Amino acid sequence: MLSYEKCVPAFHAMMSVRTARMPRRHKGPEAARKYDSTQRALADVQNNYMSVKKAAFLHCINHTTLMNHLKQLHCCPVGRPTLLAPNEEKSIVHALQKLRE
Repeated sequence: MLSYEKCVPAFHAMMSVRTARMPRRHKGPEAARKYDSTQRALADVQNNYMSVKKAAFLHCINHTTLMNHLKQLHCCPVGRPTLLAPNEEKSIVHALQKLRE
């Protein structure tokens, strides 16, 4: 587990380099959010190892995202609700596959 005190000087050094006029670059899929870091941050907070803000800082996650996961907000499925129930969809797919044969 990383310690908060070790990351602060590294963070300040990184920010001083970033503030120099460097061009922005596109972050590819390897720089996308890793959900294992979210799970580790949640475990650190739930096991009372550290506060939400410290865990968010150490695992490079937005603290509001971490709070939403802890409060289980935005846990519902997204998108428009379906018109048919799952068993109705399966029966229609099965009937169409039989017609295809």
